[in-house]
Amino acid sequence: MKSSISASFFCCFKACIDGFRDGCRPYLSIDSTALNGMWNGHTLTACAIDGHNRLFLVAFELFESETKENWAWFLEQLRSKGLIEAVKQVFPWAEHRECFRHLMENMKKNFTGTEYAKYMWPAARAYTPKKHRSKFSELIKCDYINNNLAESWNSWIKELKNLPPDAMADAIRERMVVLFEKRRKISSALSGTILPAVFHQLNAASKGLTHLRVTKGNSEQAEVTEIYKDEAVRRHVVYLKDHHCTCRQWKISGKPCPHALALITTER
Repeated sequence: MKSSISASFFCCFKACIDGFRDGCRPYLSIDSTALNGMWNGHTLTACAIDGHNRLFLVAFELFESETKENWAWFLEQLRSKGLIEAVKQVFPWAEHRECFRHLMENMKKNFTGTEYAKYMWPAARAYTPKKHRSKFSELIKCDYINNNLAESWNSWIKELKNLPPDAMADAIRERMVVLFEKRRKISSALSGTILPAVFHQLNAASKGLTHLRVTKGNSEQAEVTEIYKDEAVRRHVVYLKDHHCTCRQWKISGKPCPHALALITTER
């Protein structure tokens, strides 16, 4: 608890810290939401993504009002990334990403026409500097461009928002205990080095690659030619040993791109 700024409660269980360090990508979705009920406060949360692309709660805070000071205090407790105003004060070196869907909604309020939707989404999903993603970090291994984790959290606590702060915190704790036990049972039945969710993604992405032509230099390196319907041709070089393709998708997302998969499938 703290009293120098306003009444706030910060909660971060050891199991959440260990789970984030050992089983999640180095990515945090941080957001706040207003609470209804008699207390009429706010909750601020830091959520991560586990290996199955599921929400993983790292920490949460209950506080009276959304201020720069409360954001900074939350991040000081968390010792991790956060929003721009608080990051300037606490973590000036952390990378910050906007939710692109929210950014588009704000653009629509001030500008008209269809050009933004036509060009901005492809630009946001691009992986090469030429296609406007030159400042994307290759360390996070996460291709998320929206803030769906925060919205998933809001849905998860929807029924708890009208509770008093102490009852709400305890209800969240209880739900986390149940969730951790459920996921423990699932994980205990897993085998191999690739999680089922990732395996299914790669299996689906491995289909429909007939437009890619692979020219091998050796078993770990190849030039992949991409032929489009308009007969346009693009070439990329895949380096399997380095987990790298010149399209840069593999380096940024951490998962093999279609060009890499085209080479991998020829080795079957």
